Amino acid sequence: MNPRDTTGILWVLFGLYWIIRAFRNHRDVWKQSIAGRLLQFILWTLGFSLVYSHRLDDTFFAHQLISSDPWMIGVGTFLTAVGIGFAVWARLHLGKYWSSTVTLKENHQLIRTGPYGLSRHPIYSGIVLALVGTFLAIGELRSLIAVTVIFFAISLKIKDEEAMLSQHFGVVYQQYAREVKRLIPGVW
Repeated sequence: MNPRDTTGILWVLFGLYWIIRAFRNHRDVWKQSIAGRLLQFILWTLGFSLVYSHRLDDTFFAHQLISSDPWMIGVGTFLTAVGIGFAVWARLHLGKYWSSTVTLKENHQLIRTGPYGLSRHPIYSGIVLALVGTFLAIGELRSLIAVTVIFFAISLKIKDEEAMLSQHFGVVYQQYAREVKRLIPGVW
C-alpha cells in the first residue's frame, strides 16, 4: 500500500469519528460567523485535496522533496497515527464542549486537565503532528503546501478561539495561557 493510501485511510477514519461524535454536544450559546466557518472549510478542503487528488499526480505539485524510502514512510505514517490518536484523546477529554467551529456552549467549562494540561489546543497539536507525519510519509511538494495551508487555517481558528475564551473566562483563561503553551508543550 502506498503512503497516500495509508495516511488517507487514517484521515478518513479520523473524519468519520469526528462526524459521529459531533452529535453529542451541549447546546450552542454563541457560534463563529458563517464567513469564518466557510473560510476554514475552504482551507481544509484545499489542503486535503492537494494531497489526495489524483489529478495532481503528474504535475509539478507531485515533485518528491523527501526520500520515499520505507523507513521515512514508516516514520511519517507512525507520526500521522500518533497525531490523530492525540487529537482523538483531546476530543474525548473535551467531551460535550467540543465543536467543529469556534463555539461557546451552554454551561461552558474551561478544561485544563488531561491533554489540555499539556497544550491549550491539543486537538490542533495532534492534527499538526499528523499533518507533518503525512508530509514525511508522502514527501511531495503538494503535501508540504497542504501542511502550510491547513496550519494557516488552524492558526486563524486558534486566534478566534483564544479571543472568545479570553472574553468569556477572563483572568482564568489568561492565567491558563501563561501556564500552558498554545500548541507544542513547553515550547509554543
